[in-house]
Amino acid sequence: RPGAVATSIGFTDEYAAPEVLADLRTSAASDMYSFGCIVDDVVQQTVDDGGAAVSELKALAQALKAASCGDRPTAAAAASTPCIRNAAVHAVQAAETKAYKAYARWSWQRDDGTFEEYDGAVNAMIEKAYVQFRESGFYKSTPAGAGAGAGAGAGAG
Repeated sequence: RPGAVATSIGFTDEYAAPEVLADLRTSAASDMYSFGCIVDDVVQQTVDDGGAAVSELKALAQALKAASCGDRPTAAAAASTPCIRNAAVHAVQAAETKAYKAYARWSWQRDDGTFEEYDGAVNAMIEKAYVQFRESGFYKSTPAGAGAGAGAGAGAG
């Protein structure tokens, strides 16, 4: 897209860089401005202060929305910021926890013989620990019968 001229059908006004709105030459920096608008929208939707990650996203959005193309971070520079770099890690962790909550149904047996299920968060923690145990070398080296009662046969289901 370098050197492309902005057209009236090629952008959304609220996300368009100043050079796009002025029908000037566009560049990857124009796209970074739009990305900054999206990051800013995400930050505006946070309900709490969000700590360091939200502060980093606010700073990134501000930098990406600089009026001058030359003052905006490149895509590589934006991707290397901790808040973006770690976003993939957080997304995987969230998906993993969601999967553990969806498929794990751990429970415990009361003295009267009835079973009680743990809540979703506890189920996810137990299932994650169980999966890590199964994937470890320790699981394969455990003698038959040792650890009986662990896993799917012990009330999970």
